[in-house]
Amino acid sequence: MSKYYYSFDDKADAYSIYLSPQLLLGWLKLITAFLVIIFWKRLYIFFYNIIIYSNQKFTDNNDLAKFITDIQPNFKNAYSIKYQKSDRLTAQEEIESELEAVKYDHLINKDTLVEKVNQLFYNYQRDRINNNFELIKEYTLQPFSSKQNNFDLVYNCKISQIEPLKFEIREELKRFVVQINGKAVNFKLSQKGYVISGQATSRSFSEYWDVGLDTNNKCYLVTIYKTAK
Repeated sequence: MSKYYYSFDDKADAYSIYLSPQLLLGWLKLITAFLVIIFWKRLYIFFYNIIIYSNQKFTDNNDLAKFITDIQPNFKNAYSIKYQKSDRLTAQEEIESELEAVKYDHLINKDTLVEKVNQLFYNYQRDRINNNFELIKEYTLQPFSSKQNNFDLVYNCKISQIEPLKFEIREELKRFVVQINGKAVNFKLSQKGYVISGQATSRSFSEYWDVGLDTNNKCYLVTIYKTAK
């Protein structure tokens, strides 16, 4: 069986394929176009950030800057070239259907439930910021990964409303899905101290927490939803 081979010699024999400069340039253009199609979004973000955010501070708020520096001393107060304005914080949503207290108040009254969820929320935010993963494990029911590649920070968080949406008894726990509305400054840092998502302004948000209470009404976090379930 005859074998063909590629040659740069324009005098190659009959079994060779001549690689002219024009052919190589055509292949290079084709490969480049293919890569641009695949990575166009990343390329757009890269050049956009260089133009818009390269010389811009993340915040002029000294209290916010100190809060970040106390947690991550190498904070650069600058945007990453991978920065994206959007983040995990979802816009605040109106509570459409409140759960009737009569369905659960024989087990726990609403004020007590709201107080316990409120405390759970702030404990979780505090411990995540301080990387106290051992404390988090004490009140979470699902495995919590302590491997944090980036730092997701919440500053000046204020809850305005906690409302139970669903209730059931499951595995001897009183299980609630609650909607938490509030305002916070939320953003994420890279390990090198650059801002990779979020904003330095306070924004309204809604989160949906699945929580469980044991027989002593100790409150546990099961999971967090971005939308109501």
